Amino acid sequence: PLNGLVPGGTYIMQSGQSPQEVWEELPDQARRTLRERRIHFLIVDAFGVA
Repeated sequence: PLNGLVPGGTYIMQSGQSPQEVWEELPDQARRTLRERRIHFLIVDAFGVA
């Protein structure tokens, strides 16, 4: 899902976990891509909000 994002783009992920937990579970390549492309990474607990 990160391949199509332009540098500085935004990636929104649904998760009930804390941001720290999500970050630690991401594969190294995904974390590297987010950093290198300066992707805005947002985590939303949509079920908790609903």
